[in-house]
Amino acid sequence: MCVNVLLVSVLAALSQHGMHDAVRLMRGCITAREGISSGEVKLIQETVLYGHGGGKGGKIVKRQRCHYHIVFDRENLRFARSAQGETKEYVLTADSFMKSDGNPEHGVRIGSRDSEEGHPGVFFRVFDPHIIGMTPALPSHWYVHRWRDFLNTEPNECNIYEEKIGDVQAKHICYARNHTVVDVWIAPDQGPSVIRADLSATKGGVPLVDSMTCSNKLYRESGVWFPEELVHRRTFNGEMVTEYTIRVTEARFNFVCDRTAFTLQGLAPEKGSYIRHDQAPISVWDGEKAVPVSHVMGVKEAGPDWLFWGAVAFFIVGIGLTLARIIRTKRFV
Repeated sequence: MCVNVLLVSVLAALSQHGMHDAVRLMRGCITAREGISSGEVKLIQETVLYGHGGGKGGKIVKRQRCHYHIVFDRENLRFARSAQGETKEYVLTADSFMKSDGNPEHGVRIGSRDSEEGHPGVFFRVFDPHIIGMTPALPSHWYVHRWRDFLNTEPNECNIYEEKIGDVQAKHICYARNHTVVDVWIAPDQGPSVIRADLSATKGGVPLVDSMTCSNKLYRESGVWFPEELVHRRTFNGEMVTEYTIRVTEARFNFVCDRTAFTLQGLAPEKGSYIRHDQAPISVWDGEKAVPVSHVMGVKEAGPDWLFWGAVAFFIVGIGLTLARIIRTKRFV
């Protein structure tokens, strides 16, 4: 009896020690990322969507490549995205960037006439660049996640193992949370940094897994470890659904940002770009400043194109009918 009690006590102590070690490592990743006060990151994201079910499993149904250019400090964000066949779009935010949930809904949004929905008010979602390499959540969902949340947890029970991922020595932390099994591999010598993370759950009784693998790089000028390449995958019932490959092509951190970087003048949008600030009416960049749409484009451009061309067509048809009536009248006179 005493031996059993002693064994249980030893196991409980080991489990408690493992939990504290796991929490320390996960919090260490957060602390290391909090040390990034500013940055400029350029990356390329390739997205592949696969069909699943109905004989479509494993077949690629869509590919897309996007280029991102992000400049940020603790309170400001400049976010640009361009994709094949689309016009480059920008977001400038101030004071709403990192003070709440890292999901700015306000700020200056810049786009061209062929931006989504024809104006910059409906825009691609902006994410906090600190989240890169910090969660297995799909990049398309980053805009709804606070970047600290995945690692900012204290599991009731967990297991921790020594493992090697490629050439990197890592700590493998495994625990359960909200009917989901969480596996995280952390490299203590890289900041520390996450090098792999999996979320395993079920949907309708079918296995659903979100996974992320990450290769990190030391930026020696700033001493920052940051992802160089990431691969995010979602599988459903063992079949690939989505795959994102992200490559960081350029990055620098912890420098003093040029204050004009977060102004319209510093961004220098193309003449004729649409500008929206928070919920204010859309304006147009005239090359030096934002002015009301009607001041630059006239009444014709103030409304949708179909109104203008509809009016032109109606006018032409009216002239044609009038001429036909005159000719017919002369013929019978």
